Amino acid sequence: MGYVTKEYFDETFHGTFMSDAQFERMSMIASDVIDTVVLQPITALTDTEQLAKAASYQIEYLLTQGGTDAINGAAVNQFAVTEKMDDYTITEGLSDSAEKSKLSINGIPLSPLTISILRKLGLMHRWVYAGRCRRGL
Repeated sequence: MGYVTKEYFDETFHGTFMSDAQFERMSMIASDVIDTVVLQPITALTDTEQLAKAASYQIEYLLTQGGTDAINGAAVNQFAVTEKMDDYTITEGLSDSAEKSKLSINGIPLSPLTISILRKLGLMHRWVYAGRCRRGL
């Protein structure tokens, strides 16, 4: 079971609408991502409200990055614009500094808000926010 329920996601967090099956899949993915970056074990003493919020932000972030495709390292650059004219293709995207500020682990994008909440809870591995995880997609 994931760290967030559909009821919390829909009624408290007011997240993006999705079917129950899609939510279950995304919730498990977000929970697995969280488990990858936390140092401290998540126990009954962990603030479950904040943990649910962190998981919800991760679900939303994964959805903007392509949904389940994002877990296969195929996250999209939502800000890229491609134009084609005859034999020429022009792609405009994020600036280098904005692109480099994105965090990912093995190609899976990490929500900055999720990282922030987990860090505030004291659950984070230091290598995540110390710049040792991969920056950029």
